[in-house]
Amino acid sequence: MTTITIPPNTKQILLQNKPESRTITLKKDSHLEYIMSFKNSHPEEKSIVTFELDEENAHVEIFGLFTGKDSDSIKFETRTIHKADNTYGHTTVRTMLKDGAVSDYFGLIRIEKNTKGTDGHLSHDAMLLSKQAKSKSVPSLEIEANDVKAGHSASVGQVDEEAVFYLRSRGLSENQARELMIEGFFEELLGKISDENTAQRVRTQLHQSLN
Repeated sequence: MTTITIPPNTKQILLQNKPESRTITLKKDSHLEYIMSFKNSHPEEKSIVTFELDEENAHVEIFGLFTGKDSDSIKFETRTIHKADNTYGHTTVRTMLKDGAVSDYFGLIRIEKNTKGTDGHLSHDAMLLSKQAKSKSVPSLEIEANDVKAGHSASVGQVDEEAVFYLRSRGLSENQARELMIEGFFEELLGKISDENTAQRVRTQLHQSLN
């Protein structure tokens, strides 16, 4: 287990590109952009990353971008714990699977007693490129305070065939159209990463891992 502390009044970007469990503590007025993109080395391996928003105005944006092919297994968990007033924690995860790949994601938002002004949200969207691929998503909210914003969403879908047909009508081949749809699935999230070098590194990794 790795422990990391984000000091008061600092901004950081962290990229986790290998499976590992971590606990990250955010102090007052700290801001963290956290990007997760990795594959497990064996089927039973699971990464658990806990974010403790320990002091007032701690802010974390969590971006998860995952791909799987063949018999890949991706198991991971995020826990965002709001312990102080006016904390912000948003988690956005996108997973794309093909062949017989599977993913299993559990996401927790916990807002503790006597906190106010907190804002927590979690969303997970999965795109399946084969009938054998499977994605499981379990979002969980534990709210012990009243003056808060909290929510979650999850969806599982396939490539939009109408969009593929439209792109083919514009002169693209079927493979080109599908490739463009796949790139678009991640591009919105990649565009939210503030450091372009980090975004490009993840973009390249995602492209290589599906081919």
